Amino acid sequence: MYDDLYISGGAELEGRSGVPGSLPETIYLMSLTLMARGQHRLGGISGADEVSDFQHILEKMGLIFGDTRRYFMDIDSRQIKAAALTFKDTYPLKGSFLLVFPLLHTLGQVALYLPDTATKPWFMDEVLNLLNLFGVRARYSGGRLEAKCRYLKGAKVRLPPGEPILSAMAIQAAALARGSSEIIGVSPRSEIAALCRALQKMGALVESPGAATLSITGVDAMAPLEYQIAPDNRQLLLLFFAALLTESTVTLQDVPAAAKELIVALAGEIGASVAAGATDELIIDGHKLSLPAATFMETRYPEVTLPALILLGNRFCHQYRLVSTGLWPLRSELTILKRLNLQYTLEGNELLVRSTPLAPTELLPKTPAQAAWLILAACSAAGDSKKYNGGIIDRRFSALEITLNRLRAHIRRLKAEEERQ
Repeated sequence: MYDDLYISGGAELEGRSGVPGSLPETIYLMSLTLMARGQHRLGGISGADEVSDFQHILEKMGLIFGDTRRYFMDIDSRQIKAAALTFKDTYPLKGSFLLVFPLLHTLGQVALYLPDTATKPWFMDEVLNLLNLFGVRARYSGGRLEAKCRYLKGAKVRLPPGEPILSAMAIQAAALARGSSEIIGVSPRSEIAALCRALQKMGALVESPGAATLSITGVDAMAPLEYQIAPDNRQLLLLFFAALLTESTVTLQDVPAAAKELIVALAGEIGASVAAGATDELIIDGHKLSLPAATFMETRYPEVTLPALILLGNRFCHQYRLVSTGLWPLRSELTILKRLNLQYTLEGNELLVRSTPLAPTELLPKTPAQAAWLILAACSAAGDSKKYNGGIIDRRFSALEITLNRLRAHIRRLKAEEERQ
């Protein structure tokens, strides 16, 4: 049974806070601690449940987690041991494949037990092909993947599009292999570039991180990793909109230049006020919003940005027109907004919102993004207390609740066990 969140709206936010790190980047870099025995430190980690799940898996293999205070993680990998790893349906299954090549390099063998529904056949075919190219003997049958090798050898790999996990596996293998490797068709995702930069810090010879084709020369040994993970841009956007919806001034810390550019560009389009503070700080002044009555918006993160813009339009404009090709996939979000008393009409790619007071009710969002922006709606609705299912948001945005409370929001979590009593 999921926990419930009780949200008292109307509070003005204030203060300073960091931004939780990217979930994929956190998982990818945690896997690198298996590639070098020693003491590692990761900063800016994500607070999502998947991180705790991945930590438990690494603990089974002898890794010791020391300081795990918010946003930091100390990992001791000096005692890596063999373990038969079983992954349940609730675990982010593809992340388990990030363990394969590091364990093969360190222990010479690996065995993963996966549920029958874990992966599609074509994906497993690609994994087996990748293992074979790097000199690994592997077989997969009945949900069990077994692989062995004396050492990894360099290879030329051409990757299928659209699977960053395969890119990560190939990069890990090439960094650990004897000789040189060429990887063609590398995923452009930011976590893949971060993986390459982290490997460089560990001593791997990776040319042109972020490129579509990588040349990597394996090394005999790598150094422990100390790395600051980039903030999750979705959570950064949610905190930006939280300040605007509650007409608050907040300072976000440890925001890198690329993330600042994202927020500054969006702020310019919607008439928001942002300024650079001290090094890596971003000051958002929600008192100075001048939202235009019409916005044309194409965005990389429509599942977060567009619902938040609709909430802004409803709050600050008598009538608000939003034009975006990203609206069509959000019909379920629009249905939820309608249940919150939002009045709108949708024609093609154009949404017209007529300002009405929101009337939040008890809702069960189906995705983490829905849960996140519904919390923003609750925080901005003065005088009401709302109850939301907390389990969905924990899958990706669990640190959002903590960060908003650090900025003086009023969000209380009631554990499922407490509520039954």
